[in-house]
Amino acid sequence: MRQKIFIMTCVVAIMAVGVLYAPSVQADDSQDAAIARLHQQSQAFVRVAKKATPAVVHISVVRKVSSKGGAFEFFRNHPQLKNRVPKKQQKQQGAGSGVIVDPRGYILSNHHVVDKAEEVIVTLDDKRKFKGKVIGSDSKTDVAVIKIEGRNLPVAPLGNSANLAVGQWVLAIGNPFGLSQTVTAGIVSAKGRSGVGITEYEDFVQTDAAINPGNSGGPLINLHGEVIGINTAILSRSGGYQGIGFAIPVNMARTVMKQIMQNGEVRRSWLGVQIEEVTPDIAQAFGLKGSYGCLVQQVFPNSPAKRGGLRSGDIILYFDGNKIIRPAQLRHTVSTTPVGKRVSVRIFRKQKNISLNILLEDIKKATWQQGVAVQPKQPEKSMPELAKIDHLGIEIQQLTADLAKALGVKTNKGVVITNIEDQTSASRSSLRPNDVITEINRVKITNIEDAKRVLSQDKELFLFRVITGFSRRYVVVKKH
Repeated sequence: MRQKIFIMTCVVAIMAVGVLYAPSVQADDSQDAAIARLHQQSQAFVRVAKKATPAVVHISVVRKVSSKGGAFEFFRNHPQLKNRVPKKQQKQQGAGSGVIVDPRGYILSNHHVVDKAEEVIVTLDDKRKFKGKVIGSDSKTDVAVIKIEGRNLPVAPLGNSANLAVGQWVLAIGNPFGLSQTVTAGIVSAKGRSGVGITEYEDFVQTDAAINPGNSGGPLINLHGEVIGINTAILSRSGGYQGIGFAIPVNMARTVMKQIMQNGEVRRSWLGVQIEEVTPDIAQAFGLKGSYGCLVQQVFPNSPAKRGGLRSGDIILYFDGNKIIRPAQLRHTVSTTPVGKRVSVRIFRKQKNISLNILLEDIKKATWQQGVAVQPKQPEKSMPELAKIDHLGIEIQQLTADLAKALGVKTNKGVVITNIEDQTSASRSSLRPNDVITEINRVKITNIEDAKRVLSQDKELFLFRVITGFSRRYVVVKKH
């Protein structure tokens, strides 16, 4: 009996010891597992960097720039001497990055890296140096194509930027501040960035991977070792890295590169419309379910859009099978569609979906003109009739031929906004004094009585179509 009791006591003691030490053992196992996962991620970065780095090149350029200096600098603005100031030719050096994307020696980089370059030297990771030839560059997308002659060149494969997801890991490789083959890691912070003011055609990939001066033209790489962007700019107050960098999506760069290689230049299609984003308010005003697409503000005369049947007030939902979310996307999609292609355009017009077929043309055939409205000079013959719309906070007057001429608009039917009161519905919209109102809630406005009649209706919002100089746009004004 005593023996049994002794044995049971030992078992209980052993179990107690196990309970006391088990959390420690489990904690150690969990920590080891976490370290193993981090090591796996680290090794993934190592493999990608090892695979992609050899194809990343350092690009140094020499440019000739004209300057006026020395003793003549003080006199350069003198009306009699400024034309006599000699111009001095100076050499300016610059540097950037690039990536070899074709075994024949074709390199993708930035237009601003090689712009006006008289000499281009390309240095590889293995220290080989080549004289580079600029095949072509495109300032509107900041893409450049360089070629070198060499054997056994390392190549980085091109990926598909359409498959990028916000939050996925990416690496930036380049030569910041002359520090060759620098690798930084980050994520895709955003896609489709436009309106940044860097290039004319913007659809940037935003990343927080460190990008600094000298990274321009280098690749943004995914974890498969594929190029998914060409690093081009940073948003910075100091001139250095602050967590916001922009890369040209590789699908755009690839399209530009192919055209440069085939044609020596980039040929772009044009549609011939002025468009704006479809906000929830605009979607409500037009009766569209869902705020996507682009609202056509104006159709230019003698344009593919005009010949294809597009009208102002149409909302473009799909272009060539692509769902349109924002204006920059439509602009880019049109410009990269081959010249001469007939595309299907699905629009929303008067509560119906309609399909049009439009033949695209070269943008070089575009003939529209742009102008800026001027301050009107009021006719001195008589005082103009004014009307105040209190619930919106605007004052309007009848548009006359003299006033239309002063404003630079090609119509004499409508009313002109003469004043907008502060802290009112109209002041919170994009309506401005001197805007000419031609439609309200899709009703034609020819005079003040038309405007007062429509604006007296009990509506929560009003849809204005206005003209400012040569520009036409839609504006939504909420009543409250």
